Amino acid sequence: MNLPNKNIRIFLAGLFGALLSIIIIMWGFKAGYLFVIGIAICAIILGFIVWLRLKYQAGKTSFGKNQNNNKSEGRYEIKDQLKEYYKNLLHSVFNTIQSINPEYNCAVYIFEHDNSGFMLQGSTSTEFLEFISPEQKMITIILKQSDAQVFQYKNNQYEWSQLFHEKTWRGSECVLGIRIVNKGVSVGCLFMT
Repeated sequence: MNLPNKNIRIFLAGLFGALLSIIIIMWGFKAGYLFVIGIAICAIILGFIVWLRLKYQAGKTSFGKNQNNNKSEGRYEIKDQLKEYYKNLLHSVFNTIQSINPEYNCAVYIFEHDNSGFMLQGSTSTEFLEFISPEQKMITIILKQSDAQVFQYKNNQYEWSQLFHEKTWRGSECVLGIRIVNKGVSVGCLFMT
């Protein structure tokens, strides 16, 4: 029997040990063996100690913590795991884009309510700014369109300076913007140069 939950395994082992000890104690009283009864009581105490050891092993849980703290710790673990998956997804997207052309640079921006703007989530180049205002013209156009949008430097110099760090541009550079949608709502965009 393969039980996925550790608590269920511990409970069943304790229950089996308790039932076995009760049977031994009852048999010991019937047969008049006080020595056997003593061993059974020691087995119960030892079983309880083993159960405590397994339950509160390696300082993961202490007697003073309540269940709400345990639940919040689990949420943090899940949150950290989701962040790791998110980073891996971004890495996969960037690798896919650069497998088409290693010269491409890309960045992902997602709207964050706390900062009231679009924060850089990841990029393949340091030329992208960390924060973009939600009023930035290229962002507003991208978020309203379902198709990819192309912006050329010579036609969008001011908006370009709101997306990239200060750099000398030739004038023929282009950036491709693709909106990111979550549950039917535009939440960010992917830029490629």
